[in-house]
Amino acid sequence: STVFDNELARLARSAGPIIRALYDPTGAEARTIRDMHKDIKGTTDDGRRYHALNPGPYFWAHATFLGTQYVVADYFGEPLTTAEKEQLYQESKQWYALYGVSATHLPETYADFVDYWNEMVGTVLEKTETVRRSRLLSGLPMPRPDDRIPGVVWRLVGPALGRLLVWI
Repeated sequence: STVFDNELARLARSAGPIIRALYDPTGAEARTIRDMHKDIKGTTDDGRRYHALNPGPYFWAHATFLGTQYVVADYFGEPLTTAEKEQLYQESKQWYALYGVSATHLPETYADFVDYWNEMVGTVLEKTETVRRSRLLSGLPMPRPDDRIPGVVWRLVGPALGRLLVWI
């Protein structure tokens, strides 16, 4: 992955396929995304082995996209009711199932998802080499995600966009 060359471009490249996966009832797009991750594996800083298709990390990636939808609705749109949050969570489990990765460990309800989220953020996530290398998370200047954006425009909006994305 070229994620460290241009993190915002990487996010933009990921958004299209993920959105297409949501609306592809065959699951082909979701399986294509899953298959792109087959070779992503290695060892953490402390020697633990990892693989991108391990259901725990794979669901966490899914959960971050789902969690973003809740934040965007709360702060930039019409906040969702508890029933709507539950519906969105249940629908997200159907979306996750399209990837063909084990779903046996998924939280059952939206309330369980919130507990899962709080546990992950509060006690599980670690500041790894990947996080330390992130220009976006470090507040460093980001290259334009697309060369069609004029440099002068990016110098004006890029820093604010980066801070907004980190906040979200």
